[in-house]
Amino acid sequence: MRIIGFLSLLFFLLHTSHTNAQVNNDSADYWVNSYYVACLDSGGSVCECEQKHDLLMLHMNRETRILTIVPSVYHSLESFELNTVVLNKKNRFMVVSGPGLDSGTNLRFTSLYLTIKTPKGPVLFTPLKVPAIEKNTDADMRKQVGVLNCKPLLKYVTKPCDGSKLLLTKEHMRDLVAKGGITLNCSDDHHYNELHLTNPPTEFFLSYEEDKIRMYKHPPRDRGETIDIRKLKQCQEFYRNK
Repeated sequence: MRIIGFLSLLFFLLHTSHTNAQVNNDSADYWVNSYYVACLDSGGSVCECEQKHDLLMLHMNRETRILTIVPSVYHSLESFELNTVVLNKKNRFMVVSGPGLDSGTNLRFTSLYLTIKTPKGPVLFTPLKVPAIEKNTDADMRKQVGVLNCKPLLKYVTKPCDGSKLLLTKEHMRDLVAKGGITLNCSDDHHYNELHLTNPPTEFFLSYEEDKIRMYKHPPRDRGETIDIRKLKQCQEFYRNK
């Protein structure tokens, strides 16, 4: 009963999604790794959760039977496109070729979840129906992962580190999430959890501590470049109510 309750709650949260997509008003149907979402919701950083979970989001084209997967940056910097075949039941597919999953890997669909058997054990995905932000499926899924990563921050209380103005109010952040104008991702060198605003282009990075998250405003950096937090003046804290 606890598992059913968890899936029902997760299904509800994921379907309370952003609206008024700026690029494309068509809706998109994806599947998101429920264990990854639970890791984020428990307070894990994006980099930490991506390190633990190889597969983040996927899309199955039922007509072409092509499976597109967005992996974590620890697993691959490129998305996977795999060919599948339908097994004896319409809700079961098998991978026949493509990177990211072994040939013969089985996928089982229901209305509430999708399971993939991997060498590390079964992975449970739940449906995610959202307005498309980008026209290309792969680009849109990557953007959707970034928006999804921001949602746990909305559950935190926030304040400036030094008593000055907030860098980003919760109301503004909630509006950006609703419009797909904000993303949070692990950098491809695995050093930082980077938050990006689309308009105007603005970058922050997040430092996760035991009971709070600190967000610092920083200029664009080169890959592998280290940021000295002590030199950054603008900071904002996120913390949970006890």
